Amino acid sequence: DAMVLQAARLALPLILLDRKANLVDRGTSAGEGTALRILDLPLAKGLTLTVGIDPASGRIVRSSGTGGVGMGGKPLEFVTRYDDFRFVDGVLRPFREENYANGFVTGETILSRVVFPGSFAPETFRP
Repeated sequence: DAMVLQAARLALPLILLDRKANLVDRGTSAGEGTALRILDLPLAKGLTLTVGIDPASGRIVRSSGTGGVGMGGKPLEFVTRYDDFRFVDGVLRPFREENYANGFVTGETILSRVVFPGSFAPETFRP
């Protein structure tokens, strides 16, 4: 369950676009000091991916994956907060992520640079 939730998070916003028919609009939430538009994407086996979108910029600033059972039989919740957005070759990218698992800090990722390859071999993204 943890791997499914993490893999779904890595595919944002592509997974939201690919599965837009399955999105559930939860309205606006004022949590964490700012109003965010909340969308849920149900996944397999009772798992849910939830995203918080800043209505002013359209940026995904928070994601969480919930459901399933983790260590000790507790429900899983992985939260990521995205910050320090910058354009790289015309692509908007967060350069900072804060990560939490069941309310505990698990890490912070800070990118110093992002480079996109000019092209990929055709077989690069085949299963």
